[in-house]
Amino acid sequence: MRALLLCLALSLGGCFINNASPQKKLGESIRDMNNAAHWGRVGQAALYVDGKYRSQFVARRAHWTGEVQLAEHEVVHVQMDETGDTAVAMVTCSWYGLSDMSLHSTVIQQTWKNFDGEYALIEEHVVRGDATLLLDVEPDPAAKAAAGPAPGAPGPG
Repeated sequence: MRALLLCLALSLGGCFINNASPQKKLGESIRDMNNAAHWGRVGQAALYVDGKYRSQFVARRAHWTGEVQLAEHEVVHVQMDETGDTAVAMVTCSWYGLSDMSLHSTVIQQTWKNFDGEYALIEEHVVRGDATLLLDVEPDPAAKAAAGPAPGAPGPG
């Protein structure tokens, strides 16, 4: 009987997790991705990044091993659109340049998108502070081609 109750409790717990509100799922994705990146687990953080942006996400952090040490980060604001389709998060980061142990501050704006109930980071950029925290790299050519021409750009021939 105890085994049956335990199985029932675990099953119901899984149902509640799968039915979490969009705000809760978004918040967990933002927190988990930024925590993983903070502790140098960029590969784990990349699991929360849309495939079209993933290689650029990793490349922008390539210098974190050996050149940058994150001191702290804080998600200071999250705004979801009315439909729950997209959201913007503002993340403040304090970090050290390891070459001279100088303290820097950077504010990053992250854009998140809902893909069938799961949120993924689709783009980010520095809005204030030291922009060298995220390297300026070109988007992956395959992802750029899959996205199609930029709005207003002339089409093929």
